[in-house]
Amino acid sequence: MKKTFKFLNIALLCLILSGFCAAQNLNFSGQNLTLKDFNSSSKNVSEQSLVSFDFKNPKKISKQNGSGIILLSSTKQEVASLQSKKEFGDLTLSMDFMLNANAKFSIAFLNQYLLNLGDSWGIANPTYSDLGGIVTKPSISNNSKIGNAPLSNAANAPGLWQQLLVKFKATEFDASGKKTNNARFLEVYINGVLVQQNVELPDETVNAGNKSLIFTAEGDVAVRDIKYTSSVPKEQIAQLENNDSVTNPILLEPNQHPYLLRSFIIFNRKKLTHTISVGSLDKIHFTYNPLQGSLIQIWKGGFMDVTDMWHERGEPQTARPLGNPLKFLNAPTFGVLNSPTDPWADSLKFDDIRFKGYALNQNGYPTFKYEWQGLAVEDEIIIENHQVLRTLKATGSLNNLYARLVSAKSITDLGNNFFVINDREYYIDLKSSAKAIIRESNGLKELVIPYQPKNGSIQYAIIW
Repeated sequence: MKKTFKFLNIALLCLILSGFCAAQNLNFSGQNLTLKDFNSSSKNVSEQSLVSFDFKNPKKISKQNGSGIILLSSTKQEVASLQSKKEFGDLTLSMDFMLNANAKFSIAFLNQYLLNLGDSWGIANPTYSDLGGIVTKPSISNNSKIGNAPLSNAANAPGLWQQLLVKFKATEFDASGKKTNNARFLEVYINGVLVQQNVELPDETVNAGNKSLIFTAEGDVAVRDIKYTSSVPKEQIAQLENNDSVTNPILLEPNQHPYLLRSFIIFNRKKLTHTISVGSLDKIHFTYNPLQGSLIQIWKGGFMDVTDMWHERGEPQTARPLGNPLKFLNAPTFGVLNSPTDPWADSLKFDDIRFKGYALNQNGYPTFKYEWQGLAVEDEIIIENHQVLRTLKATGSLNNLYARLVSAKSITDLGNNFFVINDREYYIDLKSSAKAIIRESNGLKELVIPYQPKNGSIQYAIIW
């Protein structure tokens, strides 16, 4: 099958000063905003200690009275809204939010400039009305709106926590009250991915006298850990205004078919030398380590920055995901457990596994093949319905064989072979009828499945 790809000039995509659409550290230290810092006339706003939305049944909402989480639940008669008591100018804002299916959510800065945060999971080509979109020109005369679409769709699935970081520069005026600079969204990150940069907002204003934040929800939305500082870094503003110094990187995107890239990558501060990364047209990508038979990371958005591979001599030979990867263990998927308490192997030696290459299906997705402990293993990974779908199959005979799907801080069984991982970070949907076991090992939870090759394959989806 002929492989095709395309390069993107970063100036056409975004002017990014560090990291090119890569992960942004969301460990933000600021002052807290809680429910008492907002006014609301709506009865549809409450404070909870626990909130969860059901991915498969959006009408099922679990909550527990307490503090820490603001729940906005609108009705057909009334939207749920909050208006901050404090007024803001320049602002750096971060928070976690969770959306029920089809929920609409927005934040108005200076009481007028809308950042949309509604449920947009799975939308291939988002517009300004989707998550991360900005309404740049609300029109007073005809109620029309002009907006700025996000650079990519970084949305998580409904019922999972998402992260927001916004750096906002307020309108500037001189001593006489004449406006000298328009307001701007300097940067907007969704789940660690840069989706907006240096978006200038127009002259036309609405409700210009009030500078509060307004949260508006249609549907069910949960918000927690709201933090802010009343400033943005001056050096960052200067860099954005003088972007001539930005060097265009070499960005790789698949075109027509999935693209398979062999490269070195830096994974948890260690260079892995034999990885295969697969870029999909659905803008969901993954990296596989054939030396361990392991799926080590998945991400959304752009595919790869290959500057360190293809610029001049490309000495580092490293590729970098153009997104914020969800990382798994760089460890073998299959293992032998002679007792329920046996620890899982951290890694395989170089000669423990014999990688036999891969075969591409009709859509261009690979099935990786290797031999281990006398077994012939096939590991198919495809992108389907906005999910990473993995099918494991082994032929041969080996006693006490298990497959480990997940190792995490917490694993919650939601029933019907559906699991939520960590603090509602992602889902595992086990398609096979095999019974999964949640066990504890080395202070972590593991989702393992006893496997007999004669029983066929194991298939599961990763949803996030």
